[in-house]
Amino acid sequence: MEARDTLPHEDVLHLTSLKEVFGGFAHEIAQPLHTIMIASQVCQLKLARTGLPEEEKLFLAQRLNIVTSQVQRATGIIESLRAFSRGTLEQQDAGDIGLVFRHVQGLMAQQFVGRGIELTCHMHDPLPPAKEKTQLLEGIIVQGLAYARDAVSALDDWHRRNTIDYKKSVTVNISGKNSLIMNISWIPGEKSSLESLPDASRRPGLMAAASALKSVGGGIEADHSGLLIHFP
Repeated sequence: MEARDTLPHEDVLHLTSLKEVFGGFAHEIAQPLHTIMIASQVCQLKLARTGLPEEEKLFLAQRLNIVTSQVQRATGIIESLRAFSRGTLEQQDAGDIGLVFRHVQGLMAQQFVGRGIELTCHMHDPLPPAKEKTQLLEGIIVQGLAYARDAVSALDDWHRRNTIDYKKSVTVNISGKNSLIMNISWIPGEKSSLESLPDASRRPGLMAAASALKSVGGGIEADHSGLLIHFP
């Protein structure tokens, strides 16, 4: 995959603007979630003091517990989004690509689940430490997974239109001795379906990742069955 030396100004502007909007959105949505959490907890306290039959109390308490647990889950996701936009992982466990991958996987997992795509990761121990900054690693992994997600979705659409079974799965293998290699692969399926794959060279984020890696001696190779990411 040929990396561009620079991105068009409008792409750079769009990407940096997205970061600002993204961080602001995460901050704004955290406030109503906090309000819902408090309201649920107050209702649970009030419920315990009512004269309702125990069976009804239990039923309502279980429903309120569901609300509370889902708010806690959403709050955790929002905090991860805020950390991602601020780049606060930069200070923790520098060079641990496993930690970075799991963080990004947590942020993007629902995008795969919602599309019915199975996402698995295999890490070969021991792994050498990553030399790149954590924020750069995050960006590269996000772009790689996003392209894989869209590639599998496009292949699945083609196979469904042609009434052919297709397994939607993405496998990530991380290995290396002196330097890290990340292989993000999927099942190509029927040969005729490959024309439906998204053009990697027309993805600003993926091209930015390739350019960043190229500048430090790495690179990204793309073909019909996956991405091979070389870290220097």
